[in-house]
Amino acid sequence: MQAVVKRRDGEIQRLAARAEKGPDANQMNLRFKNETNESIILQLNSQVSHYGPRLSRPENSLYLDAAYVCWFASFL
Repeated sequence: MQAVVKRRDGEIQRLAARAEKGPDANQMNLRFKNETNESIILQLNSQVSHYGPRLSRPENSLYLDAAYVCWFASFL
């Protein structure tokens, strides 16, 4: 029984010492960077899904306009 109490007290001391040091700053920094990067990626994906179709339409119309001009010029 005393051995169990002694191990428990040792574990309490170990955990108390770890709690006094506080959280690991490097881990917190990496976690923060990761969350920030994920947020940026979500915003960029949202912008791509919003502007992607709009940006592709003018390219298609320019291509068709150029094809039409070439076709029309062939009759001149």
